[in-house]
Amino acid sequence: MATEKDVENDIRFALVKDKKAEVLSGEFRKNAGAGKSIDDVARSMGLTVKEATQINFKSYTVPGVGTEPALIAAATVAKQSVLSGPVKGSNGVYMLIANNVTSTQGEDVPAIKKRLGTTSTVKPFKK
Repeated sequence: MATEKDVENDIRFALVKDKKAEVLSGEFRKNAGAGKSIDDVARSMGLTVKEATQINFKSYTVPGVGTEPALIAAATVAKQSVLSGPVKGSNGVYMLIANNVTSTQGEDVPAIKKRLGTTSTVKPFKK
């Protein structure tokens, strides 16, 4: 059994990561007012918009970002042309907009859920 001293740094890291995500989420909300585009939000925060194509519920990673189950989930339920987020992920905090939404039929949702549950990882926070 781990002692408090053994897990102290892990707990501190998790708390700092969570607090950073909370602060960044607040900044995103503040800059994402009515009528603002994702480009407007990025410009006001000094960020760059990156495009990730063909994200769906079966996706394992997001190109250029890594393993981000929360972002993938948010992207698969996002409404087309609607600014969504902030989404707190494993590697950062994200805003997104779905440029094109297509529906798929006949997905094996239980199998996908099982795969995602067994492959999720936690990675260090990056701004």
